[in-house]
Amino acid sequence: MVIRVYIASSSGSTADYDAFFEARENNAVYAFLGLTAPPGSKEAEVQAKQQA
Repeated sequence: MVIRVYIASSSGSTADYDAFFEARENNAVYAFLGLTAPPGSKEAEVQAKQQA
């Protein structure tokens, strides 16, 4: 028996757990959830390096 996990956002969109896990592995969880990464987080550091 396989149970699929879905993550819903306030905008009504959904994504499966595999997409969330991939975002987590790429330090992109905040972007996946549609949020701004807080200063000092790994995701904010990656975004700053990409913009430089």
